[in-house]
Amino acid sequence: MVVVVGASLFIAPFFVGILWLRIIYILIFLFFIIFGSFLIKDVTKEAKQKIMLQSEVQNRINELEDVKKRLEESKAVLEIRIQARTKALKDLANNLETQVQQRTVELEKKVQELERANQLMVDRELTMADLKKEVVILREKIKQQEGNV
Repeated sequence: MVVVVGASLFIAPFFVGILWLRIIYILIFLFFIIFGSFLIKDVTKEAKQKIMLQSEVQNRINELEDVKKRLEESKAVLEIRIQARTKALKDLANNLETQVQQRTVELEKKVQELERANQLMVDRELTMADLKKEVVILREKIKQQEGNV
């Protein structure tokens, strides 16, 4: 668009016959060239900035994708660790349950042995008490027989 307007302003003085009008067209053309060059510089500068911003945005996107990949890898590693730890804890719980059952059986056996030993001691004490009574009775019988003789 700038080129078309510039070319029109450049050609226009050749078609005008009045000198002062030619000078005005030439001045307008010169102003247009000055403002056009500023306009082109600004557009060029904005285009470069846009390219730089797009490049920076792309770099940030790449960084974010890298971070996302690292996070996903860390998540996968953590999930594997959690699964391993959960399995270890389940195994430990099962092992502890087995140990509790084994020790319960052992304690029940010991309780039975102690109850049997206790019963034997009680029976022995009762037998001893009976024997003492019998000894007393037999002594009295012996005394009575010695007294009758």
